Amino acid sequence: MVTLKKKIIYVLSAALFGYAYFQLTAFLFFNVAQGDILLAVMWILGTIIAFVLWEKVEYKILARMKAKDEDRKVSLPRRALKRYMSGASVKSALYLFYMAIIIGTAIHAAAPDMSPLLRDLSQSGYFQAVQPGILFLVASDKFFDQIFKDIVKDESGGTP
Repeated sequence: MVTLKKKIIYVLSAALFGYAYFQLTAFLFFNVAQGDILLAVMWILGTIIAFVLWEKVEYKILARMKAKDEDRKVSLPRRALKRYMSGASVKSALYLFYMAIIIGTAIHAAAPDMSPLLRDLSQSGYFQAVQPGILFLVASDKFFDQIFKDIVKDESGGTP
């Protein structure tokens, strides 16, 4: 059973990762794409694919580590790595980030002068660049879930 303390730590770590993803997307939009919405969208969609795939790989690595470490004492770096990979996922952070984007764009649409930050992000085109990401996140997450299920089924002798 997951304790309340662990749940709070998961949410806080997802929020921290979500903030880091905001910084990454802002860097991609403002510095790499230099405000070009189409180029920024492509970069952001690429990061989503990378993070969704990374999470799938993390789960495989963690499962192998847990199976291998059951009967032996493990080193501190290995325990730290397992603890990191057992925590909130990057995908959770992405979903939290996109919830914040949806809320931010809704607030800006309802009260454009309420927040200078939201106004600046909207006027720069940042919101336009990141908004397609939520739909792409859901679609790529489901797609890779299905692909990995098909691969496992094929490896176990079933037909895809």
